[in-house]
Parts: sequence; C-alpha cells; structure tokens
Amino acid sequence: MFHAAMQWQWLGAKWSLGQAFRRAHFDGVAFEGEVPRQDQTRMLDIGVELPVGPEQTLRLEFNDVRNVSSTRLYANHYQQWLMALRTSW
Repeated sequence: MFHAAMQWQWLGAKWSLGQAFRRAHFDGVAFEGEVPRQDQTRMLDIGVELPVGPEQTLRLEFNDVRNVSSTRLYANHYQQWLMALRTSW
C-alpha cells in the first residue's frame, strides 16, 4: 500500500488532500471455480476545515474509494460526504 497526504492553509481555511493505492493478492479462492482473488484499490480524500467561532471548526470532507477485484463480489465503488462541527473546551 502507498499513501500520500498533504495539508496547507489557504484563504483562512485548512485544506487536505490524500491519495492511496493498494494491491492485494490472496492465496485462496472465495468461490469454487474462481481464480485467486486480486484487488487494486484507489482512495481519494479531500477536505476543508473552516473556523466558525472561538474553539469551533466546521469540516467538509469527500472520500472516494474504488476497488477493482478479480472476484466480482469485492469490486465496488464507495463515495461519502462528511460534514462535522468540532468544538474544543
């Protein structure tokens, strides 16, 4: 697995970007008659965090994960939006 991420400040917000790649090879098979499972996964994370008050931030994040697998059951595409309010005291 390879993962790279970066974070920076711009326009008064904290931005983040992450990218990951994974290759997995399995010794066995999940179903009779199939070839041994091999997966290739790509993950992308993009986020922005804004200050909304003293000790409070609002974070908006998007995650995208795509898995390509030799076993169709494990081939999928997943997307998620996240909005979070964080308070510190």
